[in-house]
Amino acid sequence: MSIYPQHKGVQLFAIKENAEKMMRLILLAILCCFIVQPCFAKDSLLPEMDEPVAFTADEMVYNRDLSIVTASGKVEIIQSGNILKSDAISYNMKENMVTASGNVILVQPDGFVMFADYLELSDDLKNGIIKNIRTIFTDKSKMAAASAIRENGNKNELENAVYTTCDICCGKEPLWQIKAFHVVHNQETKDIIYRNAWIEMKGIPVLYTPYLSHPDPSVKRRSGFLTPKFGGTKNLGASAQIPYFWDISPEKDITISPIISSDEGAVFVGEYRGRYDKGEINIETSLTKDSKDIVKSHINSNINFDIDNTWRVKTQIQRSSDDTYLKRYNLDTDDSPWLTIHGEIEGFDKRSYAVMQGYSFQDLREDVDDENTPLIVPIIDYNFVGEPQKHGGYWTFDANGSALTRKEGVGSQRASIKAGWHLPYTSPNGEVYSLSSSVRGDTYYVNNVSREEGTTYDGFIGRVHPQLSLEWRYPLARREEASRQVIEPIIMGVIAPNGNNSEKIPNEDSRDLEFDDTNVLSENHFVGFDRIEAGSRINYGLKWSVYGHKLGQASAFLGQSYRFLKDSIFPDESGLEKRSSDYVGRIFASPSEELELMYRFRLDRTTLESRRNEVMLTAGPPVFQLSSDYMFVNASDREYTDFDDREELGISINSKVSRYWSTGIYNRHDLTNGGGNINWGGFAAYENECFRFDTTLDRDYTHDRNYNGGYSIMFSITLKPLGQIKTGRQKM
Repeated sequence: MSIYPQHKGVQLFAIKENAEKMMRLILLAILCCFIVQPCFAKDSLLPEMDEPVAFTADEMVYNRDLSIVTASGKVEIIQSGNILKSDAISYNMKENMVTASGNVILVQPDGFVMFADYLELSDDLKNGIIKNIRTIFTDKSKMAAASAIRENGNKNELENAVYTTCDICCGKEPLWQIKAFHVVHNQETKDIIYRNAWIEMKGIPVLYTPYLSHPDPSVKRRSGFLTPKFGGTKNLGASAQIPYFWDISPEKDITISPIISSDEGAVFVGEYRGRYDKGEINIETSLTKDSKDIVKSHINSNINFDIDNTWRVKTQIQRSSDDTYLKRYNLDTDDSPWLTIHGEIEGFDKRSYAVMQGYSFQDLREDVDDENTPLIVPIIDYNFVGEPQKHGGYWTFDANGSALTRKEGVGSQRASIKAGWHLPYTSPNGEVYSLSSSVRGDTYYVNNVSREEGTTYDGFIGRVHPQLSLEWRYPLARREEASRQVIEPIIMGVIAPNGNNSEKIPNEDSRDLEFDDTNVLSENHFVGFDRIEAGSRINYGLKWSVYGHKLGQASAFLGQSYRFLKDSIFPDESGLEKRSSDYVGRIFASPSEELELMYRFRLDRTTLESRRNEVMLTAGPPVFQLSSDYMFVNASDREYTDFDDREELGISINSKVSRYWSTGIYNRHDLTNGGGNINWGGFAAYENECFRFDTTLDRDYTHDRNYNGGYSIMFSITLKPLGQIKTGRQKM
């Protein structure tokens, strides 16, 4: 050990064996005796005894008669990133006691800091006392006590202690704190236990408890009860949900959350989560017997596993005993109109992709017959992209097969293959060309397909569809002092034969027909396989964008499609039913961080009347921010859509009132004939580094058979990081 002459009056001498042992024991003792930081008791975190110690002091004295080594005056010991400072430190080798007094400060590399006036500890690190201790944990929480006693190396007892996670400054009371006459920290079980404790808000006692415990800051997960929820609905009456969390291992856990209600039976709700070397499992389930002795349940599971570096398997199982069960018990998280069972195995190679999957559905809508809900098993896809050739051309190959069955109604089995060749090219003056050619063949076996003359068809049907397309783009850029503009005309020509949409082929996977700015320049405006866009056509559009160096950005797009085929192959009101399609486009503007506008539209080809409008607006600084979204969509033929005309307006106003307070209101309204409010509500929240308060009010106007909407009130208080006091939704 060396002593550095950094302070006036330093005595330069070597104490050799005893002093070296003393310095190491002092540092090791201080690190291990810390009252409420259990991780310091772990051997892996203690400094190695053979690591060097840097030591400075104004004066150091060794009393051979008493066998006491004393360092005084700005004492500082550094080892392995741990720093210990004190006015005086001594080691009594006869009594095996280490003492530190006067402005004791310990700083650890992970951010833990301890302050004390006096410390006394046996050199076996099992017993000792500390007076006037203040600590800052690695999670920024803080604890202080008048005195602390360490017993048996794993138990620390504090008297007149206080704990908080709030910032403390200028002598002000923290927003919340726990005060207790007696606190026990068990480093073996990693529990902090309070006896006769008060929870104070701004120095005012608000809650007394004779017993309170929570894990120490080193604990990340712990089995135990979670925050209970209380509420009530018209269907359930008063209800309470008390979750219990079971920490099986660092990779697995179970949460059991029974719901007890006054008007219905108890509901068992459970969730299992597990992560494994090659995958994960997540299962949610519930089970109950209602007041009519009817057993009801649901399951929602996701299981994903990698077989190897190429193949992986996924499964999803969603089922409910009846259509409104999830809503009645507040178990529905995404308000989906159907539940899905889905399984797939997929593989990825350097230039190919393959997947085999299947679907089964449970429709939750009132007007849907379950007998007509399809079962689709299997669906097989294979896609291959070849290596680019000498001039950049490359081959593609796609194959697909599916089998769709129903208890009642149309059935369809399909096999499709498609081969294509593609050539991209950029001219010396910047023109961008893309040439694509393909041939596709489909074979169907169908049953119960309705025909115009009122009969049904069972049997095989096939078709072959060649197609050739050429796309031209010419992006033109202009740089100015304050901005940069880009304008890009686009033209695509497609040559294809007429026909190829026989009435014997049912439309199962091409129903989602939505003509807009995202697909106007597509080779095929139908999705899926069952419908093909026959006939030659031309798609064209114009893009414009401007990027300001200081004023943000803006862009616009306008496009249209023209079909040479006279006969309509698209449904009425789709925007594509005439040879010239409707105009589609979008406008985006964001001149600053506080203003953003997106407008998407479809205009009638002759009258320019709006047939689809979507507006999304965000305006204002955080102190007053307005958000609005408007949607109007006219419904096309029922063969392609399952909804009528839709027109909705949503508005929300949010305000960051101050550094800690925020509030907001919102409303969504159905603007169609016979419509009205969908929901409205508001919220207020207060949040700082140690505390969060939330309250919300929501009015839901939706109804579905034995589910009735209503008012919903939620109130929660969170004491970070201890936990949350929360009420569930209250329906009135």
